[in-house]
Amino acid sequence: MAEYQILLLPRQSYYQWVRAASDYVQAFGANLTADADRAGQYMRPNQVVTIADVPDGYAGAPVGGDIKSWFRHRYSDVRLDPVPAKSPDDLKSALASRIAVNDRYGRQASPFFLKWPTDYPVITQAFGANPTIYRRWGFPGHEGVDIRAPTNANVYACAEGTVFEVHDGSGGHPYGRHIRIQHRDGYQTVYAHLKQPLVTVNHLVHLGEKIALADSTGDSTGSHLHLTLKKLGATELGLTKYPKDVVDQPPTWFGPGQPCPPTPALLRSPLRAILGRQRSALQACTGEWTVRSRRRIFWRFGSRGSRPSNSSRTPARPT
Repeated sequence: MAEYQILLLPRQSYYQWVRAASDYVQAFGANLTADADRAGQYMRPNQVVTIADVPDGYAGAPVGGDIKSWFRHRYSDVRLDPVPAKSPDDLKSALASRIAVNDRYGRQASPFFLKWPTDYPVITQAFGANPTIYRRWGFPGHEGVDIRAPTNANVYACAEGTVFEVHDGSGGHPYGRHIRIQHRDGYQTVYAHLKQPLVTVNHLVHLGEKIALADSTGDSTGSHLHLTLKKLGATELGLTKYPKDVVDQPPTWFGPGQPCPPTPALLRSPLRAILGRQRSALQACTGEWTVRSRRRIFWRFGSRGSRPSNSSRTPARPT
């Protein structure tokens, strides 16, 4: 999946800020602007807006106040990467620390987050949905999120990590062919119902790397991607209502590489990293929540005439 970056700088003393960011721009190829609207519209929604987060740095039009709040209200689907700075020298120092360790978005110092794993920004079954159905297996609701992914669609790693299992779907596993990746801070992701895994055990994956092709293997009646997030020890420590370390309440949600910002009470899961903000903000994310029935919720982009054609109709159990 292509990813684009634009660096937003204050208008006042703009060229001093440009000089402060010049080494970073040369290192990572980011674009520059002092126009907040231009940053919000640049390659939307596939961009990351890295912001020189300067106190009162955007007091003039069109922002007129806190730049992060402005983005969340006006461009709620845009991924933000704020860099706190009080002066151009502060910005230069902060960006230099990223260059030194080849850490474009300062991720090493940031909390864990997820990036959208398909080319189709449509949720066909939300995390926590259908509690009556999943209660039979001891889950408070759907133990992951189902995302639109037609047969042979690309599946991407949500975060950097190491592949620790590639399952061929044998033995009637409900997830069919699936991949499990170990990430930092004890997190794991599971990518289920695959047609063809493209990685092997012990493979080091990068954020956004293509790891599989989608399908409908296992307990599924339509091609899609089922994604589950776990945190080792979460169940034993009482950090989640779900068994088997499926996480339902993350320590954080945001970071560059996510298409939408945190989530409503129904969707308070570590998967909020890919699901979006609060309900009102989600509706502003160039799409809207639509309830197709009492058992099906999806989030769609684009015109009102579009709807997902691929979804899971048979619940699966994580193992």
